[in-house]
Amino acid sequence: MRLENVHFRSYRGPTLSSFGEAASLVYDRETGDFVAGEAKVVLTPEGAKEVHLSAPTLVGNVPSRAYVGRGGVLMDRGTDSARTETARYGADGIVRGDEPIVLLGPGYRLSGPSFTLDPKDGMLVVKGGARLVAQGEAVRP
Repeated sequence: MRLENVHFRSYRGPTLSSFGEAASLVYDRETGDFVAGEAKVVLTPEGAKEVHLSAPTLVGNVPSRAYVGRGGVLMDRGTDSARTETARYGADGIVRGDEPIVLLGPGYRLSGPSFTLDPKDGMLVVKGGARLVAQGEAVRP
């Protein structure tokens, strides 16, 4: 099934866990697999700030709650933003990436080879070594 201008909401029990939109969506009703184009997703962890993610391509499976953003994933939370080529979101609610990431915010630029982001507490951990540059007002990715 092919859909255009799709809007969605996802719940964990009665609680809204995410919502978003995609310019296009190809969905396989038998398997639950999908490919979305120009996807924008907002993760809404209970009691924490929203995390906004966007990707040119989002591939996933609805029943498993596993998704992969590709083609340049942008993540924003408050005044901080990050960019990486790919990122995975799993059923555990954690966003992970095995490719380089660059984070920018007021007064800093942080880069590293991989990361883990827990939207519930806002903790983004750069793994494999990191480089921090303190500066004036940061330029957005």
